[in-house]
Amino acid sequence: MKKIVVVAMLVTAVMFAGAAVPAATDPCSDAVQKGRFAEAIVACTKQIESKPDEKTITDAHRYRGIAYLSTGQPDLAIADFTVVIERNNNDDSAYSNRGAAYLSK
Repeated sequence: MKKIVVVAMLVTAVMFAGAAVPAATDPCSDAVQKGRFAEAIVACTKQIESKPDEKTITDAHRYRGIAYLSTGQPDLAIADFTVVIERNNNDDSAYSNRGAAYLSK
């Protein structure tokens, strides 16, 4: 039951993030939106390591955090959501997602 609540919170956070969740235009976000979380972790890590623009890196951390949480790795998810918060401390969805990660522990 707890896992269902956490997933529901993530879905809600993604839905209400608005501009923070762009349309699926890259392998990282596309994999998360299609529920292919293991694939998303790999794609998002590659995206982060390629050091594109700041927004793309921040979005990759967000999506990888969702993928980590969805695969039962809350500590890694917390780390990624914390990076998002450090880059934009007004990002409500990152706080919500990090809270869901803490709750899942």
